[in-house]
Amino acid sequence: IINVVFCWFGALPMCHGSGGLAGQYRFGARTNLAVLTLGFLKVLLGLFLAEPLLAVLRFFPTSILSGLLAISAFELAAAARSALTADAEK
Repeated sequence: IINVVFCWFGALPMCHGSGGLAGQYRFGARTNLAVLTLGFLKVLLGLFLAEPLLAVLRFFPTSILSGLLAISAFELAAAARSALTADAEK
């Protein structure tokens, strides 16, 4: 509920959504248009190509997914580290 309410005020996603947002930022998504475009494309793919995409995802290498997850984790850790060191300097 928090994500639905506070997104209208410019808040970042909480919980599992923040990892995806960090990954998108790391790979170049810097504006709201990038997030909206990605969301719109995902909805279209889900509505019209769900079955073929599921067949492709079954063969997608988990090592690539693991690498993307690790990059997102490091991005979030770097943001947390900079936030903690900024608080310690005050």
